[in-house]
Amino acid sequence: MSFSSRITATFVVSLGLLLPMTASAETPPIPTPKPGSEKKVIQQEPTDKTERRQVSVPKPKPGRRVVTKKFVAVPKFLKLGEKIVLLPRVKPSSFKTAVLKQTQKASTGTRASEIYRNSDAKPKPKISQSKPKKKQTRQVASLSTKPKILTKPPALIDPAHCQRELARYRVNYSIVNPIRNEQGCNLDQGVRITRIGAVKIKSPVIVNCNTAIKFANWVENSVQRRANAILKSPVSTLHQYSGYSCRFRSKGKVSEHGYGNAIDIGRVTLKDGRVVSIDKDWDGEWQDHSSFLKAITHDACDIFKLVLTPYSNKDHHDHLHFDLGKWKKCEATREAAAN
Repeated sequence: MSFSSRITATFVVSLGLLLPMTASAETPPIPTPKPGSEKKVIQQEPTDKTERRQVSVPKPKPGRRVVTKKFVAVPKFLKLGEKIVLLPRVKPSSFKTAVLKQTQKASTGTRASEIYRNSDAKPKPKISQSKPKKKQTRQVASLSTKPKILTKPPALIDPAHCQRELARYRVNYSIVNPIRNEQGCNLDQGVRITRIGAVKIKSPVIVNCNTAIKFANWVENSVQRRANAILKSPVSTLHQYSGYSCRFRSKGKVSEHGYGNAIDIGRVTLKDGRVVSIDKDWDGEWQDHSSFLKAITHDACDIFKLVLTPYSNKDHHDHLHFDLGKWKKCEATREAAAN
């Protein structure tokens, strides 16, 4: 054996002797328990409803005691990571009430975890069970009540005279049965007019016979004549807005429309296609249209008793009103309407 081999063998033997000594110095001896001194360790199983877990508690609000990262008893069905909101301090008198409410809520099918999470929420305001109020609609004067003051119906005329005059003005008409109602509106000697000469009435209008004669006279001797002279074209259609209509004036008086004693005119259509309306042409930019409308209105004042125009009030901004009532007034001009 060479000198180097001897040195290597000696080093290996020395290292083998040192390793057991180092291990015995670092590892303490295991004490042997004395007989009879052994303690029994009983591992307590979690109950059905609770188990011990380490849960995270939310950041406490000012003025509220909260213990963070502490082993607390929580419901077993809570999942890991769910937050628990600690119940606020309550007085002994109100504690039973709070517990009773939570118990009733849980009995209706609400999960206990929702009770824990929502226990600190503010109580929801009570919703009244009263029936919703019905929308108030605008009250319109009922036609079932009689007017306070009944005006005198217009006088009747001779039926033979009525037929002769309507034939003279080439009026296409049909007889309307008398109308009686409890509101005080009456229609005697009513006729339904569809055409006067070459002028079509749209829509057909119902008036009493005396008003029909005056209306036919105005269409034939004023409207057609003025249209040919001013507008250079005859009228083909006359648009009426109202004839017989059971309505009332101020103080509950029956309107002249309620007796078929009035008629409203809105516009006329010429044979060449032009339309002349009260709404747009009474004081419009077309001078000939305005002149035509005001000329036939002046003529109506010689035929009817009351003539109302856009100068009268806002209710007549789009039509002319003619009637055969007891009042005689022509408001064809601004000055006349102001008086």
